[in-house]
Amino acid sequence: MTALLLLSLLATAPASVSAAPDDEAARLRALFADGQRLFSERRFSEAASRFERLYELKPHPSVLFNLARCYEKLQETPRALRFYRDYIHQAPDAPDRPQVVESIQALESRLRKRGVSQLMVFTEPPGARVEVDGKYLGESPASAELLPGPHELTVSAEGFVRETRIVPVVLGVSPEASVSLVRGAPAPIVQVERLPEPVAPALPSAPPDAVPAAQVARQAEEASASAPVAPWLAAGGAVAGAAVGAGFTWMAWDTAETYRATRDFDRRPTLKADMERDLVIANGAFVAAGVAAVTAAVLFVLSR
Repeated sequence: MTALLLLSLLATAPASVSAAPDDEAARLRALFADGQRLFSERRFSEAASRFERLYELKPHPSVLFNLARCYEKLQETPRALRFYRDYIHQAPDAPDRPQVVESIQALESRLRKRGVSQLMVFTEPPGARVEVDGKYLGESPASAELLPGPHELTVSAEGFVRETRIVPVVLGVSPEASVSLVRGAPAPIVQVERLPEPVAPALPSAPPDAVPAAQVARQAEEASASAPVAPWLAAGGAVAGAAVGAGFTWMAWDTAETYRATRDFDRRPTLKADMERDLVIANGAFVAAGVAAVTAAVLFVLSR
């Protein structure tokens, strides 16, 4: 449906194509038809190159959709996810949005298995310079695959005030940052303590108020042998772990906003440490909740 929509646009839209020379409109139609033909022939890499060229000449959300399909077929998960998310951002009322959301969730699941989440950055004005943790990503919209933890996002553009904020990243959630720059002279660059290199959350420690995952599993096994309430206890542990994880995730976001707003640079290292602690606890709680949920499901089956 989306592909046909773009073909119709290139063929009939009076406001865009008719204003261009006939040879330019023919070139756009030829690029689109060539990309569709290559895709149907399963030559996905060549099709993607045609759609990328088409988007350079005629930016349109439908081209992003076709690019996402190409990279999804090529198993290039980060690129496919980025183009699907950009498509939804530019066409929030697209008729195929439910199907695209399902594709996005499937791609996010693949990234979660790798231990990373994708940060997507949109800016106003578009084309601003985007950096994460001091590394240049490119011009917006831009994306990066990041380990869980706090990350420093900097957006700048000529004639606008540079903006820096902290973006907490939680495993399994693909965050989106929309930054609107303010016109004016760039603010002086203040040296602040750089964030430490992110550490892969292989086995984060559980929060002090939550029951450790191993203990939840052991208690569930003991309870299942003596009382029929064991499945409910395990389910309660899953709910409690998820609640603790959500609470500490919210605390990390709140601290991040305080970090961004404060001009007391002596306080920033303390705020950063608080964010790191809250995110580690949140990830630990989610791990404990997952183990408890699996245990509850097994006990429910065994108790029947």
